[in-house]
Amino acid sequence: MVSCAFAESVIPEIKHQDEVRVKIASSGLCGSDLPRIFKNGAHYYPITLGHEFSGYIDAVGSGVDDLHPDDAVGLCAVITLFYLSRVSERVLFPVRKI
Repeated sequence: MVSCAFAESVIPEIKHQDEVRVKIASSGLCGSDLPRIFKNGAHYYPITLGHEFSGYIDAVGSGVDDLHPDDAVGLCAVITLFYLSRVSERVLFPVRKI
């Protein structure tokens, strides 16, 4: 039996100078979410659905100069980024220049 639940989380603080915090405005289920939950099971439990999302930056670290509060952003948190933070209402990700 599969069940889903909503859970509140603590809003994380900026801990490193190269981090930004994003307030999530929109997220959805991806085609890769469904098999993980309903067919083959999650890679880990508990799993948070909605790894593709958009929102607004609401805090930046002291070393971030190219992103600012209220900047709109879109993110795809793929498995290699999961060690940084669990996707929840608000998320921390380091800023990486590509």
